[in-house]
Amino acid sequence: MVFHTERGVEFLSANDALIAMPGERHGNGYCTHARTVACMLMLGFEKDGSLTGLEPESARILGRGIRTMKRRRFYAGPRVLECFNRIRRIDRGDPYAVLRYRMCITDMLIALFDAEASPQQRPLSREIRLSSSYIEKHACERFDVDALSARTNLTPSGFRHRFLRETGMAPKEYLMRERVRIAAERIRRGGSDLTSVAYASGFSSSQYFTRIFKRYTGQSPRDYQSSPGTFA
Repeated sequence: MVFHTERGVEFLSANDALIAMPGERHGNGYCTHARTVACMLMLGFEKDGSLTGLEPESARILGRGIRTMKRRRFYAGPRVLECFNRIRRIDRGDPYAVLRYRMCITDMLIALFDAEASPQQRPLSREIRLSSSYIEKHACERFDVDALSARTNLTPSGFRHRFLRETGMAPKEYLMRERVRIAAERIRRGGSDLTSVAYASGFSSSQYFTRIFKRYTGQSPRDYQSSPGTFA
């Protein structure tokens, strides 16, 4: 899933968390590229910085925890999703529903704090971890993604299937996503010549760059350049 934030384009994978603070504009432009379920939780802040609807001491501690988070996007693992599912299963007619909501929200926020403070790696096999790292480091270069299979001792077909199973996307999609992320960052930093941005980011032509960029972000490079703080 793709999200636009004031900091740029964020590409989210399974079990990723994205934190947006009060007043920060964000949106996804309806850009999803696989079967996706997005869980969102909106929390209110009081004037003193505490969270709305929680016991006062917990509200202050959790509110401070959110405001001091150093990373806004990170791999949160399945623990946070489990908390979301617990919330969804709460019966509104339950006389203890409010208490259950508060407990689930508290557990979820603590899970987020733990994940943000202690970065976790996705459970990838060594072969796929090295391959994805290679793609990220060499995304702007021209290379045959299928040739990466030679580094894993897997057949090209076996490599593609394992990469898809472990990362949730095909190797080529992983590469395109990384190139779009790099291009968007270059545009945000003042890259005015979009053709140069396209070639520098690994695309073979400006037309192809425009088509892929819009597919992943919901905006053409020109529109993104004109208003990188707005969302499709």
